[in-house]
Amino acid sequence: MTHDETMKEFLELACNLSPENLSCDGELPTSEIRKRKKRLISAWHILENNVGHKVSEEDVWRWSTKQRSNTTITG
Repeated sequence: MTHDETMKEFLELACNLSPENLSCDGELPTSEIRKRKKRLISAWHILENNVGHKVSEEDVWRWSTKQRSNTTITG
């Protein structure tokens, strides 16, 4: 998997971990929110193990912002 592909996976996880997405805008019961969060964090740790280092949400958002800037400039 390339760096960009991995970062896209982290970005998807980060988006899914946002409170409104995690809770389906408050529609899910707390027990389901906990299960979803645990599953998403587990997937995050697996990706970190694959790349061999910790990746913060800040790293992911910084990468995403850079990607959007590059797309705006070249697109």
